[in-house]
Amino acid sequence: MMEDNLLSDKDLDRGYWWLTHKALIIKMSWFFGILLVVLLYVFLLTKFTTLINGAGLNQWAQNIQQHFDWQTYHQQRKPQTVVISSAQVLPVAGRLYNLVAVVKNPNADWALSQLSYRFVVNGEAQEEQTTFLNPGQEKYLLKLGFSFQGVIKTVDVQIVDIAWRRFEEDTIVLDWQVDNIKYQGPSVITVDKDRVDVPARATWQAQNLSLYNLWQTNWQVALYNFDRLVAVSQIQVENWEALGKKDLEAVWLNDLSNVTKVEVKPDVNWLDTTNLKIDTSAPVEDDRFSL
Repeated sequence: MMEDNLLSDKDLDRGYWWLTHKALIIKMSWFFGILLVVLLYVFLLTKFTTLINGAGLNQWAQNIQQHFDWQTYHQQRKPQTVVISSAQVLPVAGRLYNLVAVVKNPNADWALSQLSYRFVVNGEAQEEQTTFLNPGQEKYLLKLGFSFQGVIKTVDVQIVDIAWRRFEEDTIVLDWQVDNIKYQGPSVITVDKDRVDVPARATWQAQNLSLYNLWQTNWQVALYNFDRLVAVSQIQVENWEALGKKDLEAVWLNDLSNVTKVEVKPDVNWLDTTNLKIDTSAPVEDDRFSL
């Protein structure tokens, strides 16, 4: 009796054919597989080239433009124009005057690293001056002790040039607390039986709320008779420590109108890193050998 698992002649022929053609079949499979991949890449490259050179890319860009208003986006991102008041002339003494204008940066995320301006007196442009504006800062453009022979009929202020700087998150921010602002008019006191004239002065207390030690800080002071500006001054203070408090004073030697309001403005450039006092006594780690 024959067993059921015996192979037939046809099975043996097929097995023999497979063994003799196995290597060829594998090579042909690799060939057609690689050919299929090459044809696919050629097809995709042809489509991409057609998209770049044809109307497809233009249509794609137009679709993006239609769905996103780039003009409005850039309009909202660009800095707003600074706001500047008309210039004023404040008599000091004799032929000396203070020229003043108020300027404000309305941008919360843009600083003016440089603002060039000049006053124009009776149509004649004076020398150019430069300053800065922190984000959101309002300050006085000043020309103090301006000497002029004759009558000042007109005074204007011109912005010559502006350099914008995007305010980044890593840029330092200086904050101040100002208290006890007072104005004291001129008076006479007696010292050792001698009468001494005490000039008008404004006093205030300020605290550096930041963690930065500063080499130098500037302060602008303005006196008002209700809404009318009657006097300005500017003082400079050296060596202000972080969180430190100072009692400050500005003095006027000339006669002043009735003063009803005092404004005090810190004027320190946040972008000026050279104004930061760096502790050079602290050891500096050499990270060349750190892991």
